[in-house]
Amino acid sequence: MAGVITIPLGGARRRRAAGASATARRGLRVGVVCAVLALAAWAGLRGWDGLRDPRLFPVRRVQIAGTFHHLSPSRLKAVLGGVISGSFFTVNIQAVRAAADALPWVRSATVRRVWPATLVVHVLERVPFARWGTDALMSAGGTVFHPREIGDLPGLPELHGPAGTGVLVLRRYREYAPLLAALGLRLRRLNLDARRSWRMELAGGLRIRLGRGHPTRRLKRFLSVYPVAFAGRVHDIQTVDLRYTNGFAVRWKPSAVAFAGAGRG
Repeated sequence: MAGVITIPLGGARRRRAAGASATARRGLRVGVVCAVLALAAWAGLRGWDGLRDPRLFPVRRVQIAGTFHHLSPSRLKAVLGGVISGSFFTVNIQAVRAAADALPWVRSATVRRVWPATLVVHVLERVPFARWGTDALMSAGGTVFHPREIGDLPGLPELHGPAGTGVLVLRRYREYAPLLAALGLRLRRLNLDARRSWRMELAGGLRIRLGRGHPTRRLKRFLSVYPVAFAGRVHDIQTVDLRYTNGFAVRWKPSAVAFAGAGRG
């Protein structure tokens, strides 16, 4: 959802009715220029103390621009509203940006002042590429983030691994997924355990154990015989163990074994 969220702050004035004439808008621009010139003259007389006074130069509203699919506007409003203080000239821009950047769904944020009383915050939202573990998400760049609520995100692959291995697991996923897809197989879950042993699960439930040594070579060896030996029977296979030097082991589902036995009878 793309758009602009406006947060009115204390002391905000009501907007004028829509449909102001072009003449009125031109008059407003002229008035702004005059106000800036007057401000410069006034600042020379009053000095910096006057510019710091939020009663004279308040921040009346915050506009948040961006495209939001997962980021909660209400959460963003609450966070930004809680860190804005001081006058238009002294409000801590870095603190406002840091508060936005700290939200899990925010990839980056920029903040700028717009005369006479507005802050404009432009937010880029993170795009989830995969689930990471049981309570986190991962971006396409390998950044792991922890939203309060992940919600329903169908179709995302599930990646698992020890802390600090996210980029490695993501790289292997991107290497293996196309190899499987070329044979009509979809990689649903890829796991690297604490012993640095790899295993995966395909859509449909087939589990493949690759082990620690040369997992890519082992997977390619299995896929080279898959079209001849297993195509059309993938849903009958429970697990494939590739942790052998010169071959692999296949465990069939009990239902497939029972069907084969009945056929021989």
